[in-house]
Amino acid sequence: EMMSANGDSPAGAAVTTPRSRLPRWTRHETLVLIQAKRVTEQRAAQPVRLKWAVVSAYCRRHGVERGPMQCRKRWGNLSWDLKKIVAWEKKHAAAAATGDADSAAPERESFWDMRGEQRRARQLPSSFDREVYDAIVGAANQLKPDSAEEMELADDADEHPPSPMMVMPIQATESAKKPASDKNST
Repeated sequence: EMMSANGDSPAGAAVTTPRSRLPRWTRHETLVLIQAKRVTEQRAAQPVRLKWAVVSAYCRRHGVERGPMQCRKRWGNLSWDLKKIVAWEKKHAAAAATGDADSAAPERESFWDMRGEQRRARQLPSSFDREVYDAIVGAANQLKPDSAEEMELADDADEHPPSPMMVMPIQATESAKKPASDKNST
């Protein structure tokens, strides 16, 4: 099968125009990507190209047909937005803890309480999926209060050990449900 120039999808996938965009990432696809990234980080450090090939393979095994460059780009975009939100929420939490969270002080408002135009005015992402945020930051916070800021959000920084994160499996595969003795009978 012929591949398109980006190497991530069959050439026939872009039917409308030669430069049509790939479909938006769904919440489910993004949550699978987060799992894939976490699983990959638990392995020994790998070259960047190989790391994203492994992430993509994990995604494909879990029904998400996205290539290595798509996964890398999506993670980069998520990381960029997430870092801004985490920094904002940290300031908001610090203000709340010191009693500075005056409702008249808009810079102290939680990201999640703002509308899109308020977020844009503060150079924050205009939208971000709360479930995706919680999957990355919330789970890390349950383990260690400061781990959200320490968590490896960088696209290519393989030299740092990964922060632990609990991720629930999205769905058990049929092979995982079989007893171990049936493994070779497929």
